[in-house]
Order: sequence, then C-alpha cells, then structure tokens
Amino acid sequence: MMNDRDEYGYSNDSSAGQVMAGVVIGAAIGATLGLILAPRAGRETRQMLSQSGEKMRRQASDAYQQATSGVNELVSRGRTAVSRGREAFMSARDRVAEEMPRRVENAVDDIRSEFS
Repeated sequence: MMNDRDEYGYSNDSSAGQVMAGVVIGAAIGATLGLILAPRAGRETRQMLSQSGEKMRRQASDAYQQATSGVNELVSRGRTAVSRGREAFMSARDRVAEEMPRRVENAVDDIRSEFS
C-alpha cells in the first residue's frame, strides 16, 4: 500500500487542510495589518476589503472543490475495492461449490475401499 505521508511524516490528506487554514489565517492577518499600518480613505479601505473578501471567497471555493474531488476519488476507489472483493469471494465460492461433490465422492470411495 502506498505511504500517503510527506518527508516530515505528515499525512497528505491533513496537509491540504493545514495549508488552506494557513492561507485563510495569513490573508486575515495581512488584511488587518494593512488596515492598521497603512490607513486609507474610507472608500479605498472598503474597496480593498471587498477585494480581499472576494479573494478569500475564491480561495475557499477552490479548497472546497479540491476537497470534494478528493472525497469523490476515495469513494470511487472504495467502491472499486468492494467490487473486486465481492468478485473474488464469488469466484472462490463457485470453485468450492464445483469441487465439493467430487471431493465427497472421492472420500466415500476411499471409505468403501477401506471396508472392502
């Protein structure tokens, strides 16, 4: 089975969530510091906040789409694995069902030869 961990031992699945959280937190901190350190006129500030909000909305939407794709891929892989397992089970069951009468007949013949 493939190892889904990076060079530091972190799971690739959780890394995507951590990166997204870092992006959102970084954007919020950057916007706040921008307002505090470089005050602008009210209109400029509102425009900057609007643009920052739109950028964060797009980033969140992209992260949601990536997460949705990842979940859909996992579900698909799970369904494929279940289907393969079911096929292997049914194949083994059918082989046993075909082989069992012959084995029983051989066992009966062995028993008969012991008593003959």
